[in-house]
Amino acid sequence: MQQNLKKTRVNTDELAEYLRIQGVTDLSQVQYAILETSGAISTFLFPKYEPAPAKDAGVQVSGRKLPITVIASGRLMRQNLPLLGRDEAWVQEILKNYNCRVQDVYLLTSEPDGKLYFAAMREDEA
Repeated sequence: MQQNLKKTRVNTDELAEYLRIQGVTDLSQVQYAILETSGAISTFLFPKYEPAPAKDAGVQVSGRKLPITVIASGRLMRQNLPLLGRDEAWVQEILKNYNCRVQDVYLLTSEPDGKLYFAAMREDEA
């Protein structure tokens, strides 16, 4: 992912924005994301994540909440930690679990329910 984003000159914030426009908030559900010649990004979810309309499933759904970026391109987004009710000690604990440092992380996001998305920085990009 990192190498392809670099080639297309799309940063992690832009990718997250493009995916949100497509209605995608959980990066781990994306099987493919294709940068079209028009500049738009088309996304294809893994089949198990393809949505079934709520009315067909007969369920009530709550509103969607967006993930918060914690680390992007090796930089800690300190201003986002209060949005999660977290502090730098929490980030350090996560990094300890992944056995890495902030500068080793390409992207770390947290869902409101605490689910994390982690992508390590490629060694040739660090």
